[in-house]
Amino acid sequence: MLVNGQHYRTIWMDETDPRVIRIIDQRLLPFEFVVEDLRTVEDVAR
Repeated sequence: MLVNGQHYRTIWMDETDPRVIRIIDQRLLPFEFVVEDLRTVEDVAR
């Protein structure tokens, strides 16, 4: 996905902290572009 000239995947590991998963919150598209950091099982389940 290309956003403002930058390539994104829908889900990826944070480059600086491999314990963090980053996702595009697709519930908000196409009106907002928000990247969420998932650090715990609770973050994934919400």
